[in-house]
Amino acid sequence: MALLYLVRVKFLLGAVFFAFFFLFIGVPGSLAAIAFDASSTASWSSGSSFSWSHTIMGSNPLLVVGTCDALAGASVSSVTWSLGSLSLTKIRTDTDVSESQLWRVPVGTSTGAGTVTVNLDATPSGGTGKAVAVSLTGVNQISPDDANNGTSTPGSVSSLSQSITTTVHNAAIVDHLCIGSGVTITMGTQTNRVKRHNDGQEAVSTVIPKTLAGSQTMDWSWSGGTRRGGLSIASFKPATRPQVFIRNSKVIFKIGKWVIKLPF
Repeated sequence: MALLYLVRVKFLLGAVFFAFFFLFIGVPGSLAAIAFDASSTASWSSGSSFSWSHTIMGSNPLLVVGTCDALAGASVSSVTWSLGSLSLTKIRTDTDVSESQLWRVPVGTSTGAGTVTVNLDATPSGGTGKAVAVSLTGVNQISPDDANNGTSTPGSVSSLSQSITTTVHNAAIVDHLCIGSGVTITMGTQTNRVKRHNDGQEAVSTVIPKTLAGSQTMDWSWSGGTRRGGLSIASFKPATRPQVFIRNSKVIFKIGKWVIKLPF
């Protein structure tokens, strides 16, 4: 009788564990869906840095910052997020007179209203500096990077495009365009997030999700004259939900390479 009672208790505990993870985490081993969260912009006016407010919400967030540098006597040296005192990692630089850079950091629990700061290596004597922040949710926090690519203009042109090849299904693609001022920007099939037309031209678009792994082309063109600049692109991996199963009277959680075993 006692043995039957113990079996029933173990069955009940196992059912509770599975119900919890199915309801609140999702199908074991499945991928979370990446979603667009928010965008914000800022411009340099004086000094050796510029900052602005951005709000990040949701779970498994990633902050991506694109910088557009046409400053005289200075360049971008680092980017930070105030909550958690996080420093962003530079993904790539693409430049032809106007310089595009992409930076990113997994935010974890450092969410809410915070400040993005772009630091310069000197105080510019003039020129223009701009930045766009984009936050995503549902991104792999341990290893977010999937792929990156970019290009720069071969002299003055009226369009710029570049492909990127994602290696995982349901990735998110973010691109950042930085070109000379005084033109009107249009784009291809990607989703517009930010287009700025004063002084230096800056734009950000996304493809969320890139359902099947493979090639995606990010297209941009502009009217009103030819310009020079750079286009930077990066893709990011979705978060993996933990696998949960019972074996030899243990509840086992598997998240990527991590395995946790709990007796019950």
